[in-house]
Amino acid sequence: MLAVATDRARNDQLKLMHVYVMIRDLIDALNASSDALGELRRYGNDARVVSDCLFLIQGQETTSFQTDVDVRAVAGVDPLDVTLHNDHAQSGTITVKYDHRVTYAYLLQKLEWNDATTKINGLTSDFQGL
Repeated sequence: MLAVATDRARNDQLKLMHVYVMIRDLIDALNASSDALGELRRYGNDARVVSDCLFLIQGQETTSFQTDVDVRAVAGVDPLDVTLHNDHAQSGTITVKYDHRVTYAYLLQKLEWNDATTKINGLTSDFQGL
């Protein structure tokens, strides 16, 4: 399987797509959702959130994406729904459903809570296991 994927990547049939959320935007979104905060609080010190993902996608799909697109992602396990909104000259919305198995890599962020664990003050990249 890996050899097939490597050959396809060399022939430009597969590309890596990097999708990320700016840290301040991620903190603001988490703090704005009492449900998200409650769920993260249940995990205590083990809670992590994903800020960056690398997806392995078909090469021809990359022609639909430009840099600096506004990405709205709905996190699920299978499939992961990624909606891309393009504000450039060729504006429009592209919705792509990716099976969780196309996730090549992701970056986890450890939460920095306030003293009462009611608000997230910051995030720290968690490179453990890399």
